[in-house]
Amino acid sequence: MWIAHRVTLGASALLGALLFTGSMAPNTTTATPPLTVVGFGLAPLPAGSSSPPQLNLTLQVSDAAATAALASLEQDVATVRTALAKAGVPDTAITAQPPQLNYVPTTSSTTCQRLEKLKGVPIACPSPGFQASESVQVQFSSLTQLATTITATQISQSPGVQNVWIDSGNQIPGKPSDAALTAAYRQALADAQHTATLLAQAQGIRLGAVTAIRQGAGGSASCGGPGCGPLPPPGVTPPAIGPNQELVAVTVTYATEPASTP
Repeated sequence: MWIAHRVTLGASALLGALLFTGSMAPNTTTATPPLTVVGFGLAPLPAGSSSPPQLNLTLQVSDAAATAALASLEQDVATVRTALAKAGVPDTAITAQPPQLNYVPTTSSTTCQRLEKLKGVPIACPSPGFQASESVQVQFSSLTQLATTITATQISQSPGVQNVWIDSGNQIPGKPSDAALTAAYRQALADAQHTATLLAQAQGIRLGAVTAIRQGAGGSASCGGPGCGPLPPPGVTPPAIGPNQELVAVTVTYATEPASTP
């Protein structure tokens, strides 16, 4: 009985030692971090459109009485409309903004004396009164028509006209279709897959499943026009963008695992 007891205790001690040794053995499996990459695609843009050229006028009238200033301004605007109509401009091409009214206080005699001394000529201090102003926009089918109208009407010499400037028109880019964007995003996902595969091989790890997909290239911005698109993070070079293309980007995160030992 004594010997059997000694054997039993010995077996128990041996089993405990084995369990303890197993629990303290180092874990040879090392977790690998996820891999995040950026992929790019290009979507073709359809032909855009152009905003028409526009003639911009500012009319201004001053008078001691507000009602008189507004009445004179209205008359001057009507004169401009008449001149444009005689030149063949339809009334639908003319847009007049609501008139604005400002009060102009008198200038002190001290200020007038300083201005006279500065400029070396007598200056008549303006009396207090009101300034009425109005902006008028006129659209044309072409710059040639706009220039011809300015010459024919001598619009800059019309009563009340203070400023004349020309807006030559802007190119408005087209927007890619849904089909074009879908194809571009597929291209971006394939590009991300290719980059992730190469990086995984270079690091000696195996690429796992996709865990996250996000539109854009990580804190990116867009300039909102043809040849524009997301700005890539530092160290990432996007493809060259043509004049009729829009760049799209996706950020894809993959799970990874250690490469299998041969």
